[in-house]
Amino acid sequence: MNFLIHRTIFKKVTFNEKLSFYGNEDVLFSYNLKQEKVFIEHIENWIYHLGIQTTGIFLEKTRESSNAFLFLLENKLLPHNYTPYGRAYKLVVDLKLKKVISILFHIAKPLLIKNLKSKHPSMFLFDLYRLGYICSL
Repeated sequence: MNFLIHRTIFKKVTFNEKLSFYGNEDVLFSYNLKQEKVFIEHIENWIYHLGIQTTGIFLEKTRESSNAFLFLLENKLLPHNYTPYGRAYKLVVDLKLKKVISILFHIAKPLLIKNLKSKHPSMFLFDLYRLGYICSL
């Protein structure tokens, strides 16, 4: 949500303005900083949401963000090994399981969404939802 960066670094490593989609701009920015060997210090900086969005809107943003993530991978703007999500996707592709995961995703999708809309959603199932979604693209 917030970050502080020295002007000289930001002039050297900026947000990619050519990207016109929602999601993962921050991941790409952090990767570009890493490539420039910029030290990043994370601090506790809690935020308070005044209006939590519905699960439906959240899942739509998740799909948009997943589309963006796949674009970054396929266009070699971000390496697969930079995030656990990317590593998992690469493993699925390397093992030639993308079609199988896609089929399983379409079968399990209603159950995954039911869990994600519940009072106690599972982060593990959310990760499976995201992985299944990009495999189905």
